[in-house]
Amino acid sequence: MEDRTFELLEKLYLDMQYMKTEMKEMKEAMVVKDDLKNFATKDDLKKLATKDDLELISKQLHMGIQTVYEEVQGLRNDLNTMEMVTAKNSYDIAILKAVGQ
Repeated sequence: MEDRTFELLEKLYLDMQYMKTEMKEMKEAMVVKDDLKNFATKDDLKKLATKDDLELISKQLHMGIQTVYEEVQGLRNDLNTMEMVTAKNSYDIAILKAVGQ
């Protein structure tokens, strides 16, 4: 009977040691009041962009993108014209070479 009691006490002791270790790890992982001080304050939140600020930025970006788009369209037209002129010049050169031979 004493052996059985000793075994139970030993098991209880080991379980308590395990629980003690687990509680220590949980305590280390817990957030405390001092940790919360590092988060944003009300003043920090006031400095963040508002919906109106974001809408203004969005409009400015849209206008900038539209300008670039229009410039690209213009360049595309210019490149098409250059391609046609180059093709015409190549044709004319081929005719001149044929006549010169």
